[in-house]
Amino acid sequence: MLRSTWLINVGKQEKEYQIVEILALRKGCVLSKEAILDHLYGGLDEPNPKIIDVFICKIRKKLLAAGADDLIQTNWGRGYMIVDRRESELRPTRTAPAQNIMPAPRERSAAG
Repeated sequence: MLRSTWLINVGKQEKEYQIVEILALRKGCVLSKEAILDHLYGGLDEPNPKIIDVFICKIRKKLLAAGADDLIQTNWGRGYMIVDRRESELRPTRTAPAQNIMPAPRERSAAG
């Protein structure tokens, strides 16, 4: 799932486990509620997409209790995704100043 595995008590909530599973398998990708519903129910007798919000809320509470808060990100109007904040903090940023870079040459003035 992630570099460090979080153990959460999903108990008899198989749907919650399936949601965590699909989000983890597609870590970093936004999954729409419809895509999650399709994974859970296979297109058969799918409930209202709002049920995904309820499941995500329950999962977040369990993750928080396990010390893994802020793992599931909401992309409003698009869906949900798992992000590993530690990975993004460890990656060098693209805007970080690089070492050993020569300064740009100075433009010569018209005088000379």
